[in-house]
Amino acid sequence: MTQQLQILLVDDDDVDRMTVRRALQVSGLDYELTEAVDGAGALVACAAQQYDCIFLDFRLPDADGDAIFAKMVDEYDSHAAVIFLTGQDDEDLALKMMGSGAVDYLTKAEISATVLKRAVRYATARQHFLQELAELARVDALTGLPNRSVFETVLTKAVAHAERAGDLVAVALLDLDNFKKVNDTLGHPAGDGLLKLAAGRLAERGRATDTVIRLGGDEFAIIAPNIADAQGASRHAQKIVDTLAEPFRIDGQDLYVSTSVGIALAPPDGTEPADLLKCSDMALYKAKADGRGRYHFYDEEMNIAAQDRRVLEANLRRALEEDQFELYYQPKVDIVTGQVLGTESLIRWNQPDHGLIPPDEFIPAAEKCQLIVDIGDWVLRETCRQNVAWRNAGIPALNCSVNLSPHQLKDSRLLASIDRALDESGLEHGCLEIEITESAILDNMAIISAFLGMMRMRGVSVSIDDFGTGYSSLTHLKQLPVDKLKIDRSFVSNLPASDGDAAITSAAISLGQTFGLKVIAEGVEDRAQLEFLRREGCDEAQGYFMSRPLPADEFAEWYRRWPGSGGIENRAAGF
Repeated sequence: MTQQLQILLVDDDDVDRMTVRRALQVSGLDYELTEAVDGAGALVACAAQQYDCIFLDFRLPDADGDAIFAKMVDEYDSHAAVIFLTGQDDEDLALKMMGSGAVDYLTKAEISATVLKRAVRYATARQHFLQELAELARVDALTGLPNRSVFETVLTKAVAHAERAGDLVAVALLDLDNFKKVNDTLGHPAGDGLLKLAAGRLAERGRATDTVIRLGGDEFAIIAPNIADAQGASRHAQKIVDTLAEPFRIDGQDLYVSTSVGIALAPPDGTEPADLLKCSDMALYKAKADGRGRYHFYDEEMNIAAQDRRVLEANLRRALEEDQFELYYQPKVDIVTGQVLGTESLIRWNQPDHGLIPPDEFIPAAEKCQLIVDIGDWVLRETCRQNVAWRNAGIPALNCSVNLSPHQLKDSRLLASIDRALDESGLEHGCLEIEITESAILDNMAIISAFLGMMRMRGVSVSIDDFGTGYSSLTHLKQLPVDKLKIDRSFVSNLPASDGDAAITSAAISLGQTFGLKVIAEGVEDRAQLEFLRREGCDEAQGYFMSRPLPADEFAEWYRRWPGSGGIENRAAGF
């Protein structure tokens, strides 16, 4: 059963209205007709209900028809199919009317039952089609949620209402923590399934007044109006965190994820959608920095911190241009003989105004602004150059290791960068060692596997850094062409007193031996740690017990004084 059409006729001429009325009566259409004689009456009618079709005279006593049509749409969200009526057979006027959003126009002289029936059916069908297209453009295809295009419209209306009502709108920006690992380990279909389940859960468990929007990837926004105070927003945010903390059933197994949420409040934090999104993004950044799986509100200090980050990024670009970076070198020694086997290159930033800045203060910023690729390229070239310079100064060939950021591993220029560093310096390929963190391997298994194969072809060795802190499996170790395991300093620092750390360290050494890998322990700071590692069969040691990281010239002096032939045991005697 078809629904009765709601038709609005707006015309100030009694005869013209009667003509349309009679034509509709004999048209065979099932309709209910409402009439208005001016623009004001038309707006009153649109305020009362929605219409399927509106016959709108272009010339009205209080306004032109296109102006009235615009108000219908803006103020009353009218989705009616508008057919303009004109007494002039004027093509330019017709085009103007169509340009305002009308779906058709009729000259009053051609009005008849047949013409009106055709016009109404065509106009309503076309309008429904256009609405469906518009709706598709507003809906995320994967999750069925509204998409980014809806965000500004919904938030603008919510903020305007909040300002009138004296309450708050909470703008929550969230994403799924470590979502990439789901795609990498379980595949993209599983990732898509997780996104659909997460979207459904957010929509179902939220308030009826909330709008859940998928912004893209694993990022969602929730616009929550009618919030009384910050405590209410906190309860809302905690509910979001708790909702997504529950397991998701994917491919017959329970998958646990967490979410980080950043919250901005309107109007206190702003009223413009772009500003509120920026504020919630800064709060999300803080939530992730604090450990993920939590929420954080925006505050002005975050804006200051964001400005500081922008300044830091600008200074980093300047540092790269002005050669403000320096490399420090920490030796690696044979744990039995004490022979110096190589060095690890550690970057420092010699900032003119602040002196030496350690990497943990600027590397995250460099990664965020993608400068890490250029900085990493410089580290590669300088490491290789310095190694050859030492050799020319009489120091025997050493193995030199360089840490690669996950961002470098994703960069298509990495292999060319490595080849260029080796070729320009003249360093033998076998003297270069690449260090990759355990977590980076899991995050980029396909990329890493291909990259490691290319390194093996070049004769460049590879070590897994921070071993024991990530999620490596025996399968990964077996399949990946790596040469060394590097035991993280967090396990070495409490040796041998900590039974747990001792067990983990011993297991890592045994695992390395099983797979034919050299094992190096970092963070060795005293004799007891060294002796424990030697008893367990560890191959190499690195840490302050041998030497802190040193500038190139100081390393050369240290090397010449180091009694490698006497073994590390002589360290206690003052070496």
